[in-house]
Amino acid sequence: MGTRTHTFYCEWCHTQVFIDSNSDYRNKYCGLSCSKMARQQYLRVTRKRYQNSRKGKLKHAERQKCYRERQKL
Repeated sequence: MGTRTHTFYCEWCHTQVFIDSNSDYRNKYCGLSCSKMARQQYLRVTRKRYQNSRKGKLKHAERQKCYRERQKL
């Protein structure tokens, strides 16, 4: 009984990847670099969404107020 291979396309770079089906743990990316890039993009979008929310805007205003107070000293 030989090793079976599984193919998928990397969600970041869209490269076709061949992987041993015994090693396949529902991979989405071809390697660590694509995984890191996708993670950075995800965090960028999440931060932007938070900063555009009411809570994020209030927190930002509070931080800016504290910053301005420190600058007066």
